[in-house]
Amino acid sequence: MKKPIMDKIVVGLMLVIFGFFFLYPFWIGFWGALKSLKVMNATAVWAPTLQLTLQPARDALEQLWRPAWHSIVIAGVVSVLAIAGGAAGGYVLIAGKFRMKGVILALVLFGIYIPGATKLLPTLKLVQWLGLYDTDFAVGLSVGAMMLPISTILFRQFYRQFPSSFFEAAVIAGGNHLDIFGRIVIPLSKIPTVTVAVLSLGTGWNVYLLPLVLTTGSPKDRPVGVLLSNLRAGAMQDGTFNMMLAAALLAALPPILLYIFAQKYITTGFRSLGGVEK
Repeated sequence: MKKPIMDKIVVGLMLVIFGFFFLYPFWIGFWGALKSLKVMNATAVWAPTLQLTLQPARDALEQLWRPAWHSIVIAGVVSVLAIAGGAAGGYVLIAGKFRMKGVILALVLFGIYIPGATKLLPTLKLVQWLGLYDTDFAVGLSVGAMMLPISTILFRQFYRQFPSSFFEAAVIAGGNHLDIFGRIVIPLSKIPTVTVAVLSLGTGWNVYLLPLVLTTGSPKDRPVGVLLSNLRAGAMQDGTFNMMLAAALLAALPPILLYIFAQKYITTGFRSLGGVEK
């Protein structure tokens, strides 16, 4: 057998195997969300059935609509901060002429690898000091700040593709950095902007730990991540796994659709990262 054919067979088998492990949880969630409690208790968790019901989805929607609004606000704040801060920071690290630029870049890279849990207490103290505790804006601001290192690096690596003469010619023509950034660089930044927007929207929608620390109240008055955790705990007690699975699937739909429609930009954006040289 020729090697190219063998390679295709191996790749095909790997795709089937990995596809199965990736899609199996969605299969369970899909059928579980369409079963009544009686049918769920009488059938295997993975088994399909013809006795379908939309009641779990209706109950899940009733639970989700208020937390979804909180998550939308948080995701919007995260996205705006990550895009604006990342674009400005990336431009400064490319076009700026100042000492210690390499040190600042190293610190930005270091910020990517700091565990999120270590930032909880300082973030809580800062939010309380600012008087923003128990607000969606505080959660969005905190998550957006934690997104800044990766968004700054992504924008910087994209701007590295511009030749240095590009910025020099603009300065010679009489433009200052604000003119260059606002009128030239930003209109050319569609790919990193969409990439950062998708990543930050998905992160803001799914965030769990920070809302748990920075907000109070019932799960219905907090973001989606907190509600899903509460529904899971409730399902462990009363067995309402069908409603919990329906809520999880509905909550997963927005980021999944976002990634599907923007995957071209995400792939191109991360491809532009390459190596991070000084």
